[in-house]
Amino acid sequence: MRDILRVPMFALMLLCLTLIVFVTIYILAARHPKLGATLEKIFVGILFFTITGGSGIMTMPFTKLHPNVFYNLETTPPTMIGQIAIYGAMILMIFPRLTKTTQKTVYICIKWIAGDIFLGLFLLILTLSGLWSQTPEITFRAIFAIWGVTLVSIYVGKVYSWSEIYGLLRWLTGLLALWSVVKTNAAPDGCWTGVLGHKNPFSFQMANTASLWILYAFKEPKYRYLSLFIILIALIGLQKGCSGASTARRKYTDY
Repeated sequence: MRDILRVPMFALMLLCLTLIVFVTIYILAARHPKLGATLEKIFVGILFFTITGGSGIMTMPFTKLHPNVFYNLETTPPTMIGQIAIYGAMILMIFPRLTKTTQKTVYICIKWIAGDIFLGLFLLILTLSGLWSQTPEITFRAIFAIWGVTLVSIYVGKVYSWSEIYGLLRWLTGLLALWSVVKTNAAPDGCWTGVLGHKNPFSFQMANTASLWILYAFKEPKYRYLSLFIILIALIGLQKGCSGASTARRKYTDY
């Protein structure tokens, strides 16, 4: 693939195609607010997959989108530029929606940070930590990444209601459970790690998935069979994860 990209004509054609797709999506999102809202949820879901469990999903392209890539010592400049370009493109594609949803969000963010003394103090120390760091070039990149995740989290908490966040998390965890069961990635000891790379975050995510879908089974009886299917998959993953979460569940069941 890299050899193909080095061919000037092919690289130019790919760039032109990317620009056409980008402009088309931007125009459609500007004309159709529902499409902009749907794209925003998709981008929030991508970020969720990228950072879930701390390490995020350990498959491409999510490994290249994780915020820690931006301040990793081994990250090359082209990778950082590519990451900035991807996130920048996401923001630009939903910019027509952001112009409406961020009118009061900026004020809310400032008021929220200023009103929470501990959060404000933490972010202040975080921002100033680069001044006394022995590796300021790495520290400032980490500060930029943490601020980015923080602002996106505040934005999601401001724009979406608890009901919308619950629905979004439910479907994202359900997809993650299905993906992790299909791609179990068993460790040498036989414990499943799924697409998360380690049994602990995998098991915690399976427990979280089961909890969300159990609530949904009671809330929406007409989707009870779908909920039971996801719950069963999550419990199997929880059992196969062999972490403290699954051990605690087994002890509780035995009791």
